[in-house]
Amino acid sequence: MRLKWQPWHYSRPDTVTDQLSGFQLFHYDEVASTNDAAKDYAARGETQPAVFIADRQTGGRGRSGNSWESPVGNLYMSCVLFRDMPAKNAGQYSFLTAVALFDTIQPYLANHQTLALKWPNDLLLDDKKLAGILLESNVLDGRLNWLVIGVGINLAYAPDYAAKLGDQIDRLKFAETLLSNVSSLSQVIERSGFKSIRKRWLGHAARLGKNIQVRLPRETLSGTFETIDEDGCLILKQDKKRQRIASGDVFFE
Repeated sequence: MRLKWQPWHYSRPDTVTDQLSGFQLFHYDEVASTNDAAKDYAARGETQPAVFIADRQTGGRGRSGNSWESPVGNLYMSCVLFRDMPAKNAGQYSFLTAVALFDTIQPYLANHQTLALKWPNDLLLDDKKLAGILLESNVLDGRLNWLVIGVGINLAYAPDYAAKLGDQIDRLKFAETLLSNVSSLSQVIERSGFKSIRKRWLGHAARLGKNIQVRLPRETLSGTFETIDEDGCLILKQDKKRQRIASGDVFFE
């Protein structure tokens, strides 16, 4: 049975800030995927930016169709933006969202904890995966029609191989802060391009300047993580040559 669209009902309306007034909010007790809900909304011809939050997902997913465990207690959120820009620049919003997540999460950390950004779209807490980002978009004549930014953050639950932030976190307050940060950084990228976002992302990058492995569909490359370029591609230094990698899975040596 298809779930009905339900506006988010705030128990404390004063928690809504002016920075979020442009977003229409929808909440589900359970949904297959907040990204799918956001895409359905955009495909219907809606044009108002919106955000979709679920208590639980039954079909959550990450990059390359990998499943994302989605028990109650974590934050599963997708927002849809309508931007008139070249479709090739859409990937920049993955790095923008990672920086926004970093800024949102940092105040919750204890002094001994380390948060880092893993290329291309993960956040690590003490070298374990804490959050992931999934972008999906619609393109018309080489221009972006709409962009869905999905995030999953382990707040109260994480598998053994991952990390969690804490089960006492107010998910609504966390989501509002994250949306505010995304909105602010979106203004930055619209005014001055990707340069400043790239610089901030590199300032928090995991294993920058160190040896890594990058798994590609037909081979695995080893080298030094030198930087990311203006398109967000990873630059891997191997002896005297450099490899530009647009997509792959990074492993630490």
